[in-house]
Amino acid sequence: MFESDKVEYKQMYTDEIKEEVVAFLNTDGGTIFVGIDKNGVVVGCDNPDDTQLRLTSSIRRSIRPDCGLFVRVSSDVMEGKHVVIVNVTPGKNTPYYIGEKGIKPSGVFIRVGTSKVQAQEDEIRYLFDKAKKEPYEDRQSPYANLTFNTAEKIFAEKEISFRDNNKRTLGLINMDTGIYTNLAYLLSDQCEFSVKCSIFKGTEHMEVKNSKEFSGSLFDQIENTINLIDMYNENGLQIGKIFRTDCYDYPPKVIREGILNALIHRDYTVSASTFVKMFDDRLEISSFGGLVHGTTPENMKTGASNPRNPRLCALFHRLGYIEAFGYGIPKIYEAYKNCNKQPEYSLPDGMCTLILPNQRYYGINDTAKQESHNTSTGQTSAQQSTDKKVTAKVQARFDAVYTFLQNNPQITKNEAATLFETKSQPAYLTLEQMVDRGLLRSEIQGKTKVYYLP
Repeated sequence: MFESDKVEYKQMYTDEIKEEVVAFLNTDGGTIFVGIDKNGVVVGCDNPDDTQLRLTSSIRRSIRPDCGLFVRVSSDVMEGKHVVIVNVTPGKNTPYYIGEKGIKPSGVFIRVGTSKVQAQEDEIRYLFDKAKKEPYEDRQSPYANLTFNTAEKIFAEKEISFRDNNKRTLGLINMDTGIYTNLAYLLSDQCEFSVKCSIFKGTEHMEVKNSKEFSGSLFDQIENTINLIDMYNENGLQIGKIFRTDCYDYPPKVIREGILNALIHRDYTVSASTFVKMFDDRLEISSFGGLVHGTTPENMKTGASNPRNPRLCALFHRLGYIEAFGYGIPKIYEAYKNCNKQPEYSLPDGMCTLILPNQRYYGINDTAKQESHNTSTGQTSAQQSTDKKVTAKVQARFDAVYTFLQNNPQITKNEAATLFETKSQPAYLTLEQMVDRGLLRSEIQGKTKVYYLP
C-alpha cells in the first residue's frame, strides 16, 4: 500500500491532520488512514474511539466554512489492528481554511501529488472562482409564485422553521435578490420534473401491468414512487437447508435509498423525467446526468461521494431523509451481500441506471437464512382471494378495506385515505391494486370512482 494524491497515511493522531483534511476538501477529496505508517505498514491505533472523537472535534472546531457533510470519520480493523479512517469528499464552498489562520497561504492547503501544500494567492483566487460557478439549485426559479403545501407539512413534522428567514438560510430564497431559487422550485407544488414508473409482466418491455407518473414536490415524488413500488414488492418464504425466513423481492431500505439517490443527485439542467421500471427479475432506477466527475461505481461502494446538488443534499440530510454523504450506496450493497446476484450500474451517455436484482428470483444464500417461527392464523376473505404475497403494510391496507366493506356498500379513494391515514394518491394506488388482483370491482358514479366487493 502506497500513498497517492487521494491517500494519506498517519502513524498516529496529530493536530496537523486537520490541514490534510483542508487540502482534500479544496482539491479532489481523499482518504486519511490513522494507524498506518508512511511505508504502508499497519501499526494500529491504541484507542480508536478516542482518536475518532479528537479528529471529529478538531475538524468541527478548526475548519471553515463548515465541512461536516463532506467528512466522515470511522474505524476499521486491518491486519488485526484498529485503524481510524477519515473519508473526505470535495467541498462545495471553497476555499476551506484553518479558521485561526484565515484565508491566506498559511491557512489554505491543497493536495499536490502525495503531499499537502500551502495554496498561493492565485490558487486561492481559483478556489473562489470555482465556488462562484452558479449551480442549478442556486439559479432563479422559473416561477415567481410558488406554494409549498407538502414541504410545509414535512418541515412542521420535523419541527424545523419554514419561514422566509430560514428559507434564505437553506438556499430557497436568494439572499441578495429575495427571489425563489431552483432549490425552492424542486420542493414546491409547482415542480414539473417527474418520475415515470412502469410495472412490467415478465423480464422484457412487453406487457405493462401498471404505469404512473408523479410530479409536484420532490417530497411527493419520493413518497408516491416508494408507495407504488412497495405495492408490488412481494414478500415470500425462502426455504434453506435448515432455516427459513421471510424475504422481500427488494429490501425496502434499498428501494428508499435508490429512489432518494436518483432524485437528489440527478442533473436538473436536463428537462427529462426520472424512470423507474420493475420487471419480474429486476428493478431499474434511471436518472439523467450520469456520475459526477471523479465518481465511479467502485469508489461509491466504499462511501465516496461528490454531490451534484449539495444544497439539496444538505436539506434532505437535515430533514433526516439521508444520514450523511456517501452512506446510501454502501447500504445498498450491504443489504444484497447474501443475494446470488449483486446490484449493478449501467452508465450510458448522460444517464445513470441502478439495477437491483429481485432477491426471490435469484435466491438468497443458505447461510443467510434466518430461522422464522411464523404461525398460521385465520385469514380474511381479502387474504384468501389471492395467492400472491404482499408486504405487511399493503396486506394491512387490504384487510382494512375488506373490513370497511363488510359494513358499507362501497368505498372511495378519499374514504380509503382516511382509513389508511395517508394521502389520496397512495390510497388510490392500493384500491387499484386490489382491482388488479380481483379483490375489488370499480365503476364511475357521477364524477367519483367507487370500489366494491365482487
